[in-house]
Amino acid sequence: MDVTDEILRLGDQLRAIALMGLGYSEGKPYDADRYEQIMGVAAELFALADTRSALEIRQSVFHQLTHVTPLTAAEAVVFDEQGRLLLIRRADDGLWALPGGLINPGETPAQAAVREIREEAGLVVEADALVGVYDSRLCGSGASLQLYTFVVACHAVEEIGEPTTPWEITDRRWVSPDDGLTFSPGHHVRVPGVFAWRREGRPTYLDLP
Repeated sequence: MDVTDEILRLGDQLRAIALMGLGYSEGKPYDADRYEQIMGVAAELFALADTRSALEIRQSVFHQLTHVTPLTAAEAVVFDEQGRLLLIRRADDGLWALPGGLINPGETPAQAAVREIREEAGLVVEADALVGVYDSRLCGSGASLQLYTFVVACHAVEEIGEPTTPWEITDRRWVSPDDGLTFSPGHHVRVPGVFAWRREGRPTYLDLP
């Protein structure tokens, strides 16, 4: 990667972290101050790769980057040799789902899927292919905010260990299509779609008009 591109990438990652932190620091002036400092460092990085000053960057580029867009998430799909799919049971609703979560600043969907299944199911995997991109409004997720979920096929490279997010996950299981589990909202569409993708060789799923 070009040095200028790397500077901009790191600056944008810091900007996103600071913006998220400021959103959660209401009533916490010390935290807000720290995130403002991080935003300043991000602007300084941008200025290294630009003709404008850090102040101009904050007043122009950063101000323009406040457009609200849908949230993005990634889920990992892993099958065993018997064709069973690895699912986790969520702590919040007690229902079954694909391992996954929101994508962090600086991550690709594939990297996020790999991280999420390691955290939630204790499985080290490598990403292989995109199974589909799902709009939360069109798959019955019930989410209050619009969410795009990237479902990523992976293969296991190490045995299952212990999850590192036990407050989010209460169980994990290899399941078959006819196991009769109750799925968390949205997963009642995505999980059967994943099985069909593997069984029938379906193309990458995309919500179309």
